[in-house]
Amino acid sequence: MSYLLDERDLRIIYLFANNSRMSFRSVAADIGLTSKSAKARIDKMLSKNIIKSFHMVVNPVALGYTKVCILRGRGGKNIDEIDIQKNITKLGNLMIHIQHLGRGFEYGFSITDQFDDGIKSLMDLLGSKTTYRIFQIKPLVNYTLTESDLKIIKCLLINPRMDISHIAGQISISGKTVTRRLNKMIQNQVIRFSVLCNSASTFGYLQFVLTVHVQESLYHYIYEYICTNFRSNIFYAPRSFANPPDELRFYLFSENLSTIESLLIKVESIKGVQFAELFVVIDVEHYTDWVNKGIAERLLDKNVNV
Repeated sequence: MSYLLDERDLRIIYLFANNSRMSFRSVAADIGLTSKSAKARIDKMLSKNIIKSFHMVVNPVALGYTKVCILRGRGGKNIDEIDIQKNITKLGNLMIHIQHLGRGFEYGFSITDQFDDGIKSLMDLLGSKTTYRIFQIKPLVNYTLTESDLKIIKCLLINPRMDISHIAGQISISGKTVTRRLNKMIQNQVIRFSVLCNSASTFGYLQFVLTVHVQESLYHYIYEYICTNFRSNIFYAPRSFANPPDELRFYLFSENLSTIESLLIKVESIKGVQFAELFVVIDVEHYTDWVNKGIAERLLDKNVNV
C-alpha cells in the first residue's frame, strides 16, 4: 500500500537533508511530536523506500582530488550507460550519477592528467548533445586530515548515523576524541551529512531538481534569497562540495506542475541569475570507491598525523 507524505514527513526529509545525523529527539522537537512518533514516521519512510539512504558527503579536495568534471547529456538507443561509466573510470574517479526523466544523465567525476584525449573520445561516443564543465575545487583553509579523521570517515561511509560510542570502539579512541574530530571536520567543510530520496516513492508530490546558473559574486545572496522566498517548495538544498562555483541546485516538490513552472519564472527574475533549468529526477547514485581509495592512500602516507 502506498504511503502518502504529509507536511511533517516533508519537514523530516528537509531536516535530514541538512544533517542526517540529527537525533530523533531533535527531529521530534522541531515537528511537534514525541520521539517515538517521529521515529515511527522515519522508519515508515525507510521501509517504503521514500528515504533511500542516509548519506555522507566528503569534500574531494580533502582527499587530494582537486579537479572535477560535470558531464551532462541525453542518452539514446545507441548509447549504453555502462559504456559511459567505463570511459569515465579511465579518466578519473566516478563520484555521482543522476538520471533525469527523458533519458537525461549527469555524471560528476574527478579527472586525471590524461583528461584531454580521453574526454574527446567520450564526447565522440556521446554526440553533440552532451556538454561538460571542468572546475577547480576550493582548497581547505588551515585544515589537514589526521589518521583518526580518516578512520572516522571510513566508519561513517558504512553507516552515516553510526553513534559515537560505536565509532570509538571500532577505531580504539575515546568518544570525546571522536566527537571533537567529527565536529572539526564538519566545521572545516570536510564532510556533510544528508539524505537520498527515492522520487518514485514520494506519492502525492512531484519531485524536481532546479539548477540555477548565477553570477558567481552573487552566489550566496541568491542562495539565501531562494531558501527564504521559496522555502515552502524546497525539498532540500544540498550544497555540494563538487559543484561549479556559479551553479546552485535545489530539490523541489509540488502537488502540481503549474506551481513549479511559476517558481522557475520567478527564480529567473532574481538579480544575478543568468538562467535556470528544471529536471525531473529519476534516480541519484553516489559512489564511495573514490573515498575509500583516497583514504587508503592517505593511511599509507607516513606523514599523516595521528
